[in-house]
Amino acid sequence: MGFGYHSKVPTGETISTARRIIENINAKLETLCSSIKSQTSFNKMIETQIAQTAASILVIDTQRILGQPKTSTKFVHAATEE
Repeated sequence: MGFGYHSKVPTGETISTARRIIENINAKLETLCSSIKSQTSFNKMIETQIAQTAASILVIDTQRILGQPKTSTKFVHAATEE
């Protein structure tokens, strides 16, 4: 009287194959973790450089929005006069 459950006792070859697969997965995970750490470090460096650049730009020119041309005061007066 079986319930349809068949258990196999793993052989030495099956265990050896499973062990190699697990070692391969571990090696790939270590490589992935190393790549992620490198990318994180690079991202932090770029973030710092962007923050430093933004801070220096704000100190140099705080009178206008970046990317906008300077507005001539003559133009402003001429546009508002009747």
